[in-house]
Amino acid sequence: MVARSLRVVLIAALAVGLFVGLAGQAGAHGADGTFTPIVSEPVEGRLGANLRVTLIFNNDTDPVDDAAVKVTPTGADGTTAAPVMLLKSPEPGTYEGVVPVNSPGTWTFAVTSEDPEAALDIVVNIPEPAPKTTPAPATTPATKAPDTVIAPPPAGVATSLVEPVAVDPTTATVDSATTAVDGSVVEQPASEENGFPWGIAVVVLVVAAAVVMVMAYAMRTGGGDPEAPNGPDTGPGPVAPDEAAPSPPPDGA
Repeated sequence: MVARSLRVVLIAALAVGLFVGLAGQAGAHGADGTFTPIVSEPVEGRLGANLRVTLIFNNDTDPVDDAAVKVTPTGADGTTAAPVMLLKSPEPGTYEGVVPVNSPGTWTFAVTSEDPEAALDIVVNIPEPAPKTTPAPATTPATKAPDTVIAPPPAGVATSLVEPVAVDPTTATVDSATTAVDGSVVEQPASEENGFPWGIAVVVLVVAAAVVMVMAYAMRTGGGDPEAPNGPDTGPGPVAPDEAAPSPPPDGA
C-alpha cells in the first residue's frame, strides 16, 4: 500500500516538473517577434507579388518555425484583396508565397502573425502585365496535286500510241512490227531498210521496163525505115521451086 502511494506521488511530481519546464521554455522565447523581408517583387506576367520573409523571437532572436503568417494586400485607393497564408520554407523561420491583387498599381502587403505577435507592411508596385502573344500557327506545306494517270487500253485493242524501240543505228534494221502500249504487237508496213528508199527504186524499175517494151514493139512493127508500112525492105524473096525461070531469047530473034 505504501509502495503504491509513493509511485503515485512520483508520477505526479514528474508531470508537474514537465509542465513547468515547458512553460518556462515557452516563456523564454517571449510573445513578440519581428518580420524581415527578403524578397518583395511583382510576379512577371501576373497581377501579384512574390513575397519571402523571416520571423524571429525578439528576446532571443531564435527563428520561429510554427507561426501562422498571413498577408493582406491593400491598394492605393483602399481596395482590399483576399488575404493569403505564406508557406513555411525549408530555411529556419522563413515563409514565402505569391499574393495576387486585383489591378496594377501600388499595393501595401500587411504581413502579420499572432504567435508570436508580429507585423510588417511591404509596399510593391505592380505593373500592367504584358499582353500574351499568340504563336503563329505552323504553316502547312501546299499539297501537291496527284499526278494524272492514264489507264492502259484493254488487252487486244490497238492504239496509235506505240512505245519507242531502242535501235542501234549501226547494226539494227527497222522492223515492221512495233509494240503497242498494252504490250500487243502491231504490224507496220516496212517502207525502208537500212535507210534505202526501196519504194522509189521499184517505181523506177517498172517505168524503165515499160519503156523498153514500147521500144521493142515499135522496132518490131515499123522496121528500120519509119516510112515503110510493111516493115524493112529485104529485096526480092527466093524463087519458088515450082516456078520456071524464063528462057533466054533465041539468037537472032
